[in-house]
Amino acid sequence: MKPITIFLISSSCLLLCSLITSRPTAAQVREDGTTSTTVTSPDGNNFTIEGGNRPDGGNNLFHSFQDFSVPTNGSAFFNNVDAIENIFY
Repeated sequence: MKPITIFLISSSCLLLCSLITSRPTAAQVREDGTTSTTVTSPDGNNFTIEGGNRPDGGNNLFHSFQDFSVPTNGSAFFNNVDAIENIFY
């Protein structure tokens, strides 16, 4: 075989192996900065969501996220005051 053919076959095999063994994208919850929402996660699986916007001090709370993907067996805990009845995101 010609050297270029060997190189192309080797490169193709390497690319295929890296695609097969690559890790899936990690779940994440990230605020987008349009509200006062903050997100913390000590372990990358469980998320605490605080802040948000409360128009006119009412019982509705608004959050805005760039990403909202909670992993299997993970959690998203909205830590807010008891007066909140509805959370929108």
